[in-house]
Amino acid sequence: FNSSFNQSSGTFNGGTNVMNHSGTFTLSGGTYNATSNNTNLSNSFTHTAGGTFNHSNGQVTANPNAGVTWDFTGSETFNNFTLSALSNWTLTIPALDTLIVATTLTLTNGALSTGTVEARGNVSVGINFDAGGTANLKFQNSTVDQSLDFTTYTGWNTPITINKASGKVALANNFTTSAAFTLQSGTFEQGTFSVTIGGAFNQSGGTVTAGFNIFDLNSSFTLSGGTFNATSSTMSVTGAWTHNVGGTFNHNNSLVLADLTGHSTWDFMGSENFYNFTLSGTSNWILTVTGGKTLVVENTMTLTNGGFATGTVEARGNVSAGANFDAGGTASFKFQNSTADQNFDLTGYAGWNTPLTINKASG
Repeated sequence: FNSSFNQSSGTFNGGTNVMNHSGTFTLSGGTYNATSNNTNLSNSFTHTAGGTFNHSNGQVTANPNAGVTWDFTGSETFNNFTLSALSNWTLTIPALDTLIVATTLTLTNGALSTGTVEARGNVSVGINFDAGGTANLKFQNSTVDQSLDFTTYTGWNTPITINKASGKVALANNFTTSAAFTLQSGTFEQGTFSVTIGGAFNQSGGTVTAGFNIFDLNSSFTLSGGTFNATSSTMSVTGAWTHNVGGTFNHNNSLVLADLTGHSTWDFMGSENFYNFTLSGTSNWILTVTGGKTLVVENTMTLTNGGFATGTVEARGNVSAGANFDAGGTASFKFQNSTADQNFDLTGYAGWNTPLTINKASG
């Protein structure tokens, strides 16, 4: 169809061959049974006034050569869906609408803006894709295991939410996003790949199964439910740490790096246990432990830059403070709840100014 396609009644059967729609596609009545092959849509898609669209387990490919809008009555379900624009053209979904992909979502080129894309199967993002908008990507209404493959793509900038009754979303490659990441239910599996999240990380349920690579949070960390199993490598956080309502944090013998980019508050349900812990940052930023709370380091604590304020820091292993460290506050520093011998190395540091307590049964 080289011109616009409009269906207001009757039944359209797409058969088994490739179907091309170069003009606008409008369904306002009747039934459109898509081909079980590939339906190519190069323009806007409108299904807001009535009628039924059946995907017939086929493939729908959006290959616009300009910016287009796909508008539904709430949501539209496709089987396999590919966005492959001729350039970085944007496919806009209205704010209250959801484009649902039942099986495989492939993002090759172009961008998604506004609205929601709901992935119920695997997701693959190519190097030429341009997130370029505010569309939300949600893994939900699916109990099967799903994969998220960013290949070599590092430009994702729209929020991602995982909300699965069961099953997991497993990385198939390194994962980088500059937007927020939310886990409400289900499992997020890191595997052997690196994770870099630029927006806020929020977990209210489900399970994070981190792996053997870096887990880099360039913003805040909030855990209010579920279980976060840290990577066995390095987990870095540049902002606030909030775990004061619910959920379980398991350090997995990792290094947690507080690589602060500003003054930050770390708040716990009484205390938080880390294995190895390093306080660093780009300047003498202060990490404030909420009053009455305790930051516990079970193994090695390294204080490179910045400082502590308020609360308590409990060292159960060796401690070293570099020349650029700034104790800079009223945090209490305690050697306690450990029977092992510990080293306290201030190197060239001469500015310690917070209370120091040693209270060890032995060692």
